Amino acid sequence: GLNPGADPRGQEHLPRAADAA
Repeated sequence: GLNPGADPRGQEHLPRAADAA
């Protein structure tokens, strides 16, 4: 989870990732 809202692929799944989906 480096960038909030970024693609969850290759990163830890963040709440923002689901938000940006």
